[in-house]
Amino acid sequence: MGRARDILCANAAANLITNGGFETGDFTNWTIESNQGLSAVKADPHTGNFAATLTALTDGYLVQVVNTPATNCSLSFYLKGYQPRPSSAYLRVAFDQADYRGDIVDSAQLSSVGIAYQMFTGSFVGYGRPARLVFPFKWGDSSGNYFALDDVVATCVLP
Repeated sequence: MGRARDILCANAAANLITNGGFETGDFTNWTIESNQGLSAVKADPHTGNFAATLTALTDGYLVQVVNTPATNCSLSFYLKGYQPRPSSAYLRVAFDQADYRGDIVDSAQLSSVGIAYQMFTGSFVGYGRPARLVFPFKWGDSSGNYFALDDVVATCVLP
């Protein structure tokens, strides 16, 4: 039994995302790319003390560059959206590498996010080099409402 446990532990991977719970109280290890961005880290968490609050009048992007091994990977995160939400509001999640860009979680799933945190999951293939994890978002008005994002985790199954 000890040998089987050792093999399982050897294949377990750590979270590739740094500051995925935003517990630094800011966007350390993340980049906000936005025109007219109003995003911040606030005390509105799923767990811990902080979460990212994403709102922008125009398109915004929350980005982290991650080093991915060449294997299958998974992503999970918690998200909620305040109401009322303008019809132009959206949030997506994409994996962006030099030769590939694709949504990790179906946009239709994300459009149904409610006022309580919901867990979302998706999968992607790492190519053994740095890639951008991108959360494109837009709120579309200045109501003060926002998407709240917390507990972002990406793991890969090591061969």
